Amino acid sequence: MSALRRQALARPGDRVRFDGQLHTVVGLSGVLVRLVDQLGRISAMHLPRLMTLEGFEVAGSGGPAPGLPAGLLDGVAAEQAERTLWWHRHMAEVLIGLPPDAQAGAVPKAEFDPATQTLTQREAAKAVELSAETGRRISPHTVRWRRRRYQQQGVLAAPRRQAARQVDPRVVGVLGS
Repeated sequence: MSALRRQALARPGDRVRFDGQLHTVVGLSGVLVRLVDQLGRISAMHLPRLMTLEGFEVAGSGGPAPGLPAGLLDGVAAEQAERTLWWHRHMAEVLIGLPPDAQAGAVPKAEFDPATQTLTQREAAKAVELSAETGRRISPHTVRWRRRRYQQQGVLAAPRRQAARQVDPRVVGVLGS
């Protein structure tokens, strides 16, 4: 398969395999590809390099976001775990168009489709959706801020400094190392 043909297949939501590991493409910016591995770790790579790696293949397309690793929320208060899963679902939809619990073969809602909507448009749509769901105004800026923290620090990123005090200090210590 030619590199140009393979490049057309690497889109947000695609599953790609290289170095013996499966990754999900969660974003494209120019030639930079943002990836999430099966453990939820985020990385970035230039698309030309990714496409030329030995063993590179597109393993699937448009599936749901990767689930959270088993046991990740063990020891986290039930209320905090529920809120974490709620944000995980919404941030996955902003990033790849589908929530983690989407059925196989599901297609993104038009307002969250990475093929037709920019990240800024998807963030704005998510702000409208969350405002309606929660009954209070949530701005696109808040969604952008949450999405950036989610991408940089993972699903357990505390929304504010004081939230870290509500989590068992042993969990904070492990996550901070």
